[in-house]
Amino acid sequence: MENKVLVEISARHVHLSKEDLETLFGKGYELTVKKELSQPGQFASNERVRVVGAKSEFPAVSILGPCRKETQVELSLTDARSIGVTAPVRESGDLEGSGSCKLVGPAGEIEITKGVIAAKRHIHATTADAEKMGLTNGQIVSVTIPTSNERNLTFGDVVVRVSDSYALAMHIDTDEANAAGMAPNTTGTIIKENFCYFFAGGFIICLHFFIYKFKNNAQNSNGDIMEFFQIIILSFVAMAVLFLLTKLMGFRQISEMSFFDYVIGITIGSIAAEMSTNIDLEWWKGITAMAVWAVIGVLLSVITQKSIKARHFISGEAIIIMQKGKIIKKNMKKAKLDIDDLIASARASGYFSLADIDCAIMETTGNISFMPTPLKRPLNPKDFNFAPIRECLSYDVILDGQLLEKEIEKSPIGKNELKKMIANRDISLNDIAVASVDENKQLTITTY
Repeated sequence: MENKVLVEISARHVHLSKEDLETLFGKGYELTVKKELSQPGQFASNERVRVVGAKSEFPAVSILGPCRKETQVELSLTDARSIGVTAPVRESGDLEGSGSCKLVGPAGEIEITKGVIAAKRHIHATTADAEKMGLTNGQIVSVTIPTSNERNLTFGDVVVRVSDSYALAMHIDTDEANAAGMAPNTTGTIIKENFCYFFAGGFIICLHFFIYKFKNNAQNSNGDIMEFFQIIILSFVAMAVLFLLTKLMGFRQISEMSFFDYVIGITIGSIAAEMSTNIDLEWWKGITAMAVWAVIGVLLSVITQKSIKARHFISGEAIIIMQKGKIIKKNMKKAKLDIDDLIASARASGYFSLADIDCAIMETTGNISFMPTPLKRPLNPKDFNFAPIRECLSYDVILDGQLLEKEIEKSPIGKNELKKMIANRDISLNDIAVASVDENKQLTITTY
């Protein structure tokens, strides 16, 4: 039976120590409950604080209660970049060497030298839940998130936390939810990595036995045909092993790969290609080599998670290319960029003149992030003191004239109500290309 878990989206928020709460709100102040959260004893409070970074601020960030031993600010990586703070990906409570910022409350303000993090995606589970699903505390798993907009995504490197004070749920931040196009009340499927090992081992052994028997039975037949079928079989074996090892390693998207990720990826791919075409290469040698490189990748991932110095050495550090409208020549050389590269990257980001750019940073992925000058920055509702109405999530309930049962179940209306709404508009079901329902029960129809 598949292991299912409710996936919850965690927006930016703050946890305060008792001491910091009193500094920000006054001596003896207590948080007031606005809404209970899914985790027992946790709540969103009515209180808000300003989170101030080097570039900007968030004026009203929610405080979660109760108070903790140490103050902690949880932001998405997009949030962190937008206000100019550092937010390393960490488990909650792992604050050593994390980012800093200023917090401002109605009674005072504090400068925290550590505590700003991007929360590592994780699963909360009780002891009973963990035993039922075969999970252990600290185990790393993958979780597949189904969505309705063709952006299904499998998240790797998900840490399992087990405690009887928890309730079963997975937490991801807004960046991760947006990447998957995830809707509220989505259920993910937990994939345990050790299953990949088991499946890969069994699959490889069976296929090797088949190759062995086939080779022995065909010794007196045409050698070219034999080699042809061997190559086909070995290609399938190499592809299966490569797929399973990649799932195990949890490789990021190509645009987010570090130098070492890239090296490991092309090396494993090269071994797989050699294994599938070189029939004189014993199967176990190729698989062993791929497994060794996969283990290296996993070890590097663990090391970079635990050590900031190792992370900077392996993944590199972001390099400031432009600051206050000026190009930093020595950093251009360090990044091995020339002016043509910078201009091309700027155009790709929508800036056709370097004079429009205030700051440029080469990320560890090799991409360049640009911050425009104030005059070239796009206007946003904040500039007009305007608070836009929140857009509602919509569900595609009809596609190509067919009712989508699963999407209808997720939507706020039932099938009968949907059919009635269509009938009232005097539209045939077969004439509907797409029909969507939002959370306010508003039906939008596009016909052929």
